[in-house]
Amino acid sequence: MQLRATVLGVGLVVSLLACKKGEDVKQGGDKEVYAKILGIVKDPVAIMSAFLPYLDPKPLAGKFAPARRPDFDRSATFAANGIRHAANNARQKLQAESSSIAATLADPFVAVTRACADLPDLESAAKCTKAVQALDAALQDTGGKAASAGVPEAFPRIGEKAVNDLAKKEVAPLAQAMGGGKAELAFFATLEDAAASPQAVVDGCQGAEDEGTSNMRAVEKIDEEVRKVAAVHREMLKAVCARIGRADKARSELDACVKEKEKSKALPKERDDECRRVCTAGDAVIKEGIPAATYAKIPELYKTLCEKPDAATP
Repeated sequence: MQLRATVLGVGLVVSLLACKKGEDVKQGGDKEVYAKILGIVKDPVAIMSAFLPYLDPKPLAGKFAPARRPDFDRSATFAANGIRHAANNARQKLQAESSSIAATLADPFVAVTRACADLPDLESAAKCTKAVQALDAALQDTGGKAASAGVPEAFPRIGEKAVNDLAKKEVAPLAQAMGGGKAELAFFATLEDAAASPQAVVDGCQGAEDEGTSNMRAVEKIDEEVRKVAAVHREMLKAVCARIGRADKARSELDACVKEKEKSKALPKERDDECRRVCTAGDAVIKEGIPAATYAKIPELYKTLCEKPDAATP
């Protein structure tokens, strides 16, 4: 009896040790799987994170910042394609792994490739953004499980912290195409500065447009689509400069006519006709919208020159 009990006891210990060893092997295996998956997704997540801000670009702050930004649509489409390409790269590698863990994480990458394909407009970008957010949640979940399995390195999450040197290189052409360089930023600052001279605004806009042209030429050999982004951005700046030009001309001519009328109650007919045309141009600028703080006096000049005094006023 004692011998039998001893044998049974030894068998139980052996069985328990075998189970524990099996669990250790499983945990060690999962750790290796998670570590390999982390290596697969790290760069794609970094690239997706770098492109994400261009998927839904934010308008510049300021009363006189350009309201129409057709370059945003181009930027969103290009960024979505960059995100889709990175997600597809991760998807292919994950699906090639013989692991249920990899297969499960591949699904949200697949969803991103579908949601971010060939966006027609900014409204459609919301679907792409939502898919990327769902992927981020999956990465968080997988990262938690990887940590429990003993993986020391944290799983990447979608966001600025994930962006690495490779991602910066990938997004650099788009960043250049969308401007935001020294000349452009300085110009947008002058739009809000009431103390800026009209000439400073005009010169600043020309500098920003020239910078946009240089950026377009710099990226045109990299990729045709990124060249289109740069071209649309440059055209946006040209449109702003055209508005600035109209406003500057109206301000100058309204001011000249007002000063002449102050000196002489009656202008020669030819000059009076010219000032009437100036009133028409001034009215058009006001209706289009004053494009910079330095032109804020245009409505006052227009009223002084072009509006007839109220007959009821003594």
